[in-house]
Amino acid sequence: RQVLNNDEIWNLVLSHDHCNLSKLDSIVGLHYIEKLHKRNENIMRSNHPWKKKIELALGSSDERRKSKLMWHYENIKSVIGHNHYWGGIKNYNPETDPFYRKFISQMTSYKTPLKSKVIPKTSIQDSFDF
Repeated sequence: RQVLNNDEIWNLVLSHDHCNLSKLDSIVGLHYIEKLHKRNENIMRSNHPWKKKIELALGSSDERRKSKLMWHYENIKSVIGHNHYWGGIKNYNPETDPFYRKFISQMTSYKTPLKSKVIPKTSIQDSFDF
């Protein structure tokens, strides 16, 4: 598995147990790769902790990351075979899955926690009892 680099951080995606078990080592369709690229680009435009790891693994530009992702996809297809595709779970709809929607919202709105600041007292504050 690791020879194909498919367990690296840039390739990890949210999956329910039943989807993960049905997929196993099958290849996903190209539309999943396009969604993965969009997810990675959302992370690259944020302060997410995965940002640096994605940049190191796939490159510093959108074009380079997409090219490297496609290279990995083509490599996996050549090793596993072109006829071993996974099409997803027929009745699953992420738009109606509350867990998925909450997770995606949290992933795309990741913010670095604010550091607490000590605000020095001013001369005006000295005249009041706080």
